[in-house]
Formats: sequence, C-alpha cells, structure tokens
Amino acid sequence: MATPIKPSIYDTTHFNHEVTGLNRKNPFSAGITTSIPDGLTDIVYEVKFRIIGIHTDSSSNTHSRHVDSQIGLEVPTSTENFVGFTSLTQNTVWNWIKDKEPIIHHEYTVCNNIMQDMETNDESVPW
Repeated sequence: MATPIKPSIYDTTHFNHEVTGLNRKNPFSAGITTSIPDGLTDIVYEVKFRIIGIHTDSSSNTHSRHVDSQIGLEVPTSTENFVGFTSLTQNTVWNWIKDKEPIIHHEYTVCNNIMQDMETNDESVPW
C-alpha cells in the first residue's frame, strides 16, 4: 500500500476513536472449520469502529467528519490472555485493532473530507 500524503490540517485535528460494535458470530460456523480451544466462548470475531476528526480553523469555526470501518480478528489459539466478552472495555478492544488496521489512512481521509468541507465555493457571476 502506498504511503498517503499527509493533509495540511492533520497535526491540528483532534481524533476520537470509538468501538461501535463487536460481532460474536463465528464466521467459521458455515462449513469452514478452524480450531477453537475448548472452553472459549463469547469470542469476538469482528470489530466495528468510528474515527471522528474535529478541526478548528483560523476563523474559530469547528469542522467535524468521521469514517466508519470494521476489521476481522484472528481466532484465539489458546486460553492464555483471552478476555471474555463481558470483561471487555473499549480501550482493550481498541488496543487489539489500532496496529492492525491502517488507522492513519482513515485519519487522513477524515482530514481530507474536512478540508473539502472548508473549501469556499465561488459562485459569483462576472456581470
């Protein structure tokens, strides 16, 4: 994947990262088998998340945009370090995905969308 160009407002944009959903439906239950260790239940197989960017421009106007995405997780291979569904926190889940998903690309997309919103359309006429 090519390295994207850093948007000019990136360093002055604040980002919120939110986990918006956890899918516990086993994608391997439809005829595909994988080895799940005995005793593991309520496994999270997919994380849905939102990245919100908030930017205040030089005129003190606040602009906000977001992107939603999802990422599949690897099936646990042991009970070691396993965290059950009811013990999960948003921080725990975010730590699982923050290095697996190209978060910077999503943040750049948010910035580019904010910059588009900030552009002034000149709809004047020459007469």
